[in-house]
Amino acid sequence: MTNKIYLEKRSERGILIAKFYELRRILDYIIEDLGCENPIIYIDELRDEAEIYVNEKCRQEIERVFSQLLKDLYEKEKIMFWRAEKLSFAKRSDKILSSLHVIRYEEIFDKIYEEILKDLRELFIRYISVSDYLNKEFLMILLSDGTWIVLEGDERSITIPKIENLIAMFHTHPKNICIPSRKDLESILEFLSEGGVVAGVISNTCIFITRLKNNYLSEDEYIFLQDYVNNYEDFLRNIIDEKCCGKLYESENLVLEIIFL
Repeated sequence: MTNKIYLEKRSERGILIAKFYELRRILDYIIEDLGCENPIIYIDELRDEAEIYVNEKCRQEIERVFSQLLKDLYEKEKIMFWRAEKLSFAKRSDKILSSLHVIRYEEIFDKIYEEILKDLRELFIRYISVSDYLNKEFLMILLSDGTWIVLEGDERSITIPKIENLIAMFHTHPKNICIPSRKDLESILEFLSEGGVVAGVISNTCIFITRLKNNYLSEDEYIFLQDYVNNYEDFLRNIIDEKCCGKLYESENLVLEIIFL
């Protein structure tokens, strides 16, 4: 059976998450492909913009490669505003100064996760009750443009659609069971390996979360999760050992945890 669209919604927070996701993608290109080291990123909450400061050599390369792209981003999407000159607060008003804060490159995924968790709790908690009542599972996915889509599945099952550039993916489980099945773990692994940031299973009492903290899924992390898929009983044993809540696993980049709603 094909999933049915139950809801399509763009929240202010979802749009903010999409902006951070796009910021991260552009920073990846600046750092990895153009070789710019240690860019300084300022978030201007008053103007809803990001300012990125780099050295002179990188500034020239960015202007050469991105001249039209940057113009489009600023004029059409209002997502990024780029500056390359030395930072100066001389002409900024106190009001503008108070709206600025620095965010590190490594903190962007954490920021995305924090905002996703807020949206889950505020927007989608009702679908857990509906899921129990109808005995159906619901899938909540966040697109790269900040749109949340809720899909209605079948009885106790949901088909994960093939959509590129997803940021987050969660689906409901009945009652208070948020432990993923082996198939759920396979879907989460595939999702993260294709550029997703956070995925999990949500019930009326808890959320199982698999998330990336500061980088995309590495080969070692892929092997680690694949081992859990292949040895699912070990995964369940780990949850029992941790008394079914808190962090089940944490490395420098990968976190598996169960949190209460």
